[in-house]
Amino acid sequence: MEPRAWGAPSILDVLTPLAATSALTCLTIALATPSWLHTEELIRNRNRTLRFGPASQPEFLAKRTSSGLWQLCYSRPGEEDLSCDRINYFPLEPYRPDPQDSTAAIPYTAVRSCLYFLSCAAILVGGSYCCLAGHLTSRGKLFTFISGVCFILGGLIILMGLIVYISTFKAEVGPKLRSRSELDPPKFKYKYGYSFHILIASFLFSEVAGICSIFQFIYHHQQKWEASEGALGRQEKHPQLSGTQQCQVFIFPPPLLRKACQDC
Repeated sequence: MEPRAWGAPSILDVLTPLAATSALTCLTIALATPSWLHTEELIRNRNRTLRFGPASQPEFLAKRTSSGLWQLCYSRPGEEDLSCDRINYFPLEPYRPDPQDSTAAIPYTAVRSCLYFLSCAAILVGGSYCCLAGHLTSRGKLFTFISGVCFILGGLIILMGLIVYISTFKAEVGPKLRSRSELDPPKFKYKYGYSFHILIASFLFSEVAGICSIFQFIYHHQQKWEASEGALGRQEKHPQLSGTQQCQVFIFPPPLLRKACQDC
């Protein structure tokens, strides 16, 4: 038996389950960890001013937050210690933006985008199951195609969730991100944490897994087509006689062949 050549199908057999496992793992880590967004907001201290008179300048205290999809940690203005609360996805009161303190905008952003990430997790679980079934069963290439569709769809849903998360958050804190003058710095700063970057990696792995699954399905049917075409070509080049025809050739030879045999 000849060793199998290391070609595109072999690479896809390794790359597809690897990308599928990485996509689901990264999504699980991103949803479970509370390091999506880190903010720092300057909140005016109403009890103290730095200068009095017409040129009075208020004092601003920094308030820091660190949040994920399920937890929000925040500090008191001017302090460093963080206290954490769970994000309430079923609030009794509707969200009302606060022009002084934008902390409430973070849970509102998580609630608006969470449904996308949860539905994506369910789709990636189904895609991983189909990918495993496609590799373990002999007639499971249909599962491979379904897993490719699931991973591509799941990646697009992650992208939609990211767009909703970013756009909702920036719509709530947008005016505070711009400085009014060179002497007046912006009142709000933010950066994305490692959980957010892992979620982006999950999106990339999902698309890679989906594309590899589709190509693996195409390669499988291309090999079957080439094998059937080769067998048909061999039959046309060397047609086989039926059992009755073979018996007629050897039992009842043509006249010329019979005469040649008699001369011998």
